[in-house]
Amino acid sequence: MTTITMTQDRSTQFELLTQLRKGVYHARRELAVHGPRSLSETVPRVTPLVRPEVERTYEFAAAPPVEDVDTLLSHRSSQRFFADLAVDPRVLAAAVLEALRADSACWPEDEPVDLLVVVNSVTGMEPGLYRAQPAESTDAVTFNFLQHISRQDIAEMVLQLEFAHAPAIIMAVASLEAHLQRWGDHGEPLMNRRAGQAVASALLNAQRRGVAGQIFAGCLPSGLARHLTVDGYYRAQLLAAVIGHPWTA
Repeated sequence: MTTITMTQDRSTQFELLTQLRKGVYHARRELAVHGPRSLSETVPRVTPLVRPEVERTYEFAAAPPVEDVDTLLSHRSSQRFFADLAVDPRVLAAAVLEALRADSACWPEDEPVDLLVVVNSVTGMEPGLYRAQPAESTDAVTFNFLQHISRQDIAEMVLQLEFAHAPAIIMAVASLEAHLQRWGDHGEPLMNRRAGQAVASALLNAQRRGVAGQIFAGCLPSGLARHLTVDGYYRAQLLAAVIGHPWTA
């Protein structure tokens, strides 16, 4: 059972979230059916159906936050429509880096969650699909170009068409098969909880750097499967978030 404690002095939202995150990790270790898989047993990662002619990789340092968590949580709101302004790639890097770090801290023995990014309008990056990974240098992220996609392609991937105009979409992909093998009947809810943590962390840290956004249920399988090797079992796309500068009338 997870116990959250509050000190006599007012605990910050961030401290409470940290306690909850650690509690969930220690509690679930008793649920494991099998130990973590070796690298040779790991399910292959998502790959594009059409390989790029030239491999391209972008690396950006993470932007520092401009707002603390407590202040942000007191006023933030969801945003579905965005201004026609490109997002700073360092903000995008910070968002995915914190998401990957949170996943690694809470699931140190398991295969990392796969974070994919749909880039529509990010300064210095070609529009397309990317895989985000921590760079070798500290506090930086590499974006590996997977495939070019048009705005029309993106419109076929989302149910809410306004999301096709978002500067960037961050999505979590994981293996349902691997989670069921590792955790038995608890595999699916743990996988969804893990995806929720990663995407929520990405959005929170993007908002701490001055942009807005919203979490949604993810891309339509039929639209996504036209571009990537996702099948809903060995590789399932779960939650996603859109980010960009808020639209104002």
